[in-house]
Amino acid sequence: MPTYFVKLREPTAFSHKEYHEISSTNLLLSSVVPTVHVIPEILDVERFNVALSKALSSFPHLAGRLVRPDTPDAPWKIRLTNSEVPVSLIDSDADEIVPTDLTVQTPLRFVEPLNVAGIVNTEGESDEPLFRLTVTRFTKLNSTSIGACNSHALFDGFGLLIFLKLLSRLYQGLEPIDPPPHYEPEAIKFTEQSETPSAALKIYDLSVPPPWEQPERKAMEFVAFQLTAAQLTEIHNSVTKGVEHLRISRVDTVVGLLARCLSEVEPESKPIDTITYVINVCASVGGSFAAIQLILLQHRGMGIYPENAVVNAIIWLSAGFELPKDVDPRDGVLACATEIRKLLERLKNPEFVKDMAADVAKIQSQVAWDKKGQDLAAAREGSLMVNNLWKFDWTSPDFGHPGKVRFYHGHPPGSRYVKISAPNPKCVDGTWVSREGDMETTFYVPPNQKKRFEESFERYAKSLGMSGSVEFLP
Repeated sequence: MPTYFVKLREPTAFSHKEYHEISSTNLLLSSVVPTVHVIPEILDVERFNVALSKALSSFPHLAGRLVRPDTPDAPWKIRLTNSEVPVSLIDSDADEIVPTDLTVQTPLRFVEPLNVAGIVNTEGESDEPLFRLTVTRFTKLNSTSIGACNSHALFDGFGLLIFLKLLSRLYQGLEPIDPPPHYEPEAIKFTEQSETPSAALKIYDLSVPPPWEQPERKAMEFVAFQLTAAQLTEIHNSVTKGVEHLRISRVDTVVGLLARCLSEVEPESKPIDTITYVINVCASVGGSFAAIQLILLQHRGMGIYPENAVVNAIIWLSAGFELPKDVDPRDGVLACATEIRKLLERLKNPEFVKDMAADVAKIQSQVAWDKKGQDLAAAREGSLMVNNLWKFDWTSPDFGHPGKVRFYHGHPPGSRYVKISAPNPKCVDGTWVSREGDMETTFYVPPNQKKRFEESFERYAKSLGMSGSVEFLP
């Protein structure tokens, strides 16, 4: 495919610096952030390139190169090379963009991957780009997909969203509405010790193919379902009746229900006794005694990082609770959700969060130095890992088409790793219909377990007061 390169406009936000130092909590070097936004127009490439050049000047580390330190205790850096950013341009005469309009696409097309091993394994400075774009123009459909992929060393998915919103505004000839990205060194001074457990993620060697490309992982069955806002309210009201003061969320109740059903339909796997929420929180439930692990990715706007901070910041937090055996579905979900809420209250204390970050910095630094990767697509045995993207407005980079943009992201196969998202808007007979308040949930199960899960989840959801049927998708 043809690829061209876009140079950032100078001066940049980092014109006074040669390097951008990466915090140890940001060293998810083996991971990338791929997203795709589809807009209902044929993109004006020249106008897009001008906007991209301007946007990169506010995010110049996207055009830099990763530098491995000489010693394990020295900081990783991005040298601000102001290199040209690769953009692949494709013209397609396809009759459809995606086979099923789920926000999670497997595999995720229309975005070129980065060379992770080349980025991380190189001694000294890598020659590999940390960011690239793929533009696909669908001539028959009067639509364009804008695929972006960045190294997690740059920022997380929310950081990428901030960049794409700026790119969208500049493409329309509008002034930015968000504050400039925050690059100042974090005020956090990590302590040497903390009470947090070690990371819940599996580690693998970057010199071999990633675990999600193994045949047994590829053989897993993909499960996807959507609940309407009304159905979510029905389940939530049933679980929280009489305990409304606990402020239990809709996501908490759905996750508790997932844990119960997956434990029931996967008899060869260890019952779920840990749930890990990614992005906002991570928690776990199940068994007679369950340890909850809570991960906070993007602890923004709570006295730690400003909302426009260019960070990842993953935090692990543990707690336990008693869960009696043979408890009915409502009480089991309530027990899980109650503990999640208690943990979230603790996260309002900035000093507590600073202490938790110490362990993360230590883990990430060691994994990066050892040239290892972290398997974000699979939970450890007995755990359920949840990546909660539901409340983020991923369609906000609208490029002049509010309410008509569709957002897609990937989901590599892995055991008991769940993504929760907001469904895309629908175009019905030329009219765009919002799905605000609805929820999409996706994950993988072992071969021949998909049907059993669907029957189990439908049965338990109805027992909790849900009307209608769950919309299970191919």
